[in-house]
Amino acid sequence: MRQRLTDISIRQMPHPERSDVKIWDTQMPGFGVRVTARSKSFFVMYGTARRLKTIGRYPEMSLREARAEAQRVMVIKPASEAQIVLFDLVKAFLQDCGTRLRPKTVASYETVLKNAPDIAIDRVSKSLATTAHEIKAYKAMSNWAMREQLVEKNPFIHLTARYGKRDRFLSDDEIRAVWEYESEPYSTIVKLLLLTGQRRSQIWRLQPDWIEDDLIHFPASIMKNGEPHTIPFGRLTRPLLDAVPFAFNGWSKSHARMVKVTGVEDWTLHDLRRTWATKMAEIGTPIHVAEAHLDHRSGTISGVAAIYFRHNWLAEMREAVQAYEDHTKLIVEGNS
Repeated sequence: MRQRLTDISIRQMPHPERSDVKIWDTQMPGFGVRVTARSKSFFVMYGTARRLKTIGRYPEMSLREARAEAQRVMVIKPASEAQIVLFDLVKAFLQDCGTRLRPKTVASYETVLKNAPDIAIDRVSKSLATTAHEIKAYKAMSNWAMREQLVEKNPFIHLTARYGKRDRFLSDDEIRAVWEYESEPYSTIVKLLLLTGQRRSQIWRLQPDWIEDDLIHFPASIMKNGEPHTIPFGRLTRPLLDAVPFAFNGWSKSHARMVKVTGVEDWTLHDLRRTWATKMAEIGTPIHVAEAHLDHRSGTISGVAAIYFRHNWLAEMREAVQAYEDHTKLIVEGNS
């Protein structure tokens, strides 16, 4: 039986007392609805063997979703057919990702997979993926294809994505561009991270009663090592603290907008912590003072030495912080 399928027509289809009835869509060949005594489900015919595949039950799956899924299935030929090519597999995988994953994740997969070669799936080699991002993307796609019974094996299954240590820090020009960007409260959070060298979780949760004179007292509950931490701040930081506390979410979107407007690419908020440490070294700050400010417990003074060296270095940190802020002020004003 053939019929133009609409939400109304599917809803009005009577349930047969016995067996089942297949109703083929006149608008999309190979797609239809199977109606039984108790249910209605969408199906699609695909491949040269003209196999049937159930793709979802109505009304849990809408007609629009079913058409999109049917189209995706028909794009891909079954794994037993030699005609399947990697390019088609990528296209179907990305389309499926768009229905269930965050846009940022889909974009990261698309960046890697968009240049996939137009080769038969049985010729795909694990040498196709060499970087950590490539391995992650191709493994995800292959695992999905196996779940969908489109391929029989994952050629990338034995590869491990190893991400190297980041060494990114912002140049003076990039610091200036980031500083000039205004979009509250994200831009203020970024400035505070740049000026204090602290972790995102500390600055984001900053509360007014943690601030005393020229000091910020971070409670143990938000510190990575579970111990309280106190840092001084200077004149450049003080007015930014008026925005505390921050009512904020949407980190990814805010960062993406900042990257687009400033043109400063390939950096994370944690890279500002590395930038702070790099600039402190440039102006001659002793490493043990910088580590005390960063709350690094595994650096220059650690182990047994840390037990005996109980000096909090506040005076030294005050001097270093003000020198750092003066240097940063020259950078953002274009005088560095």
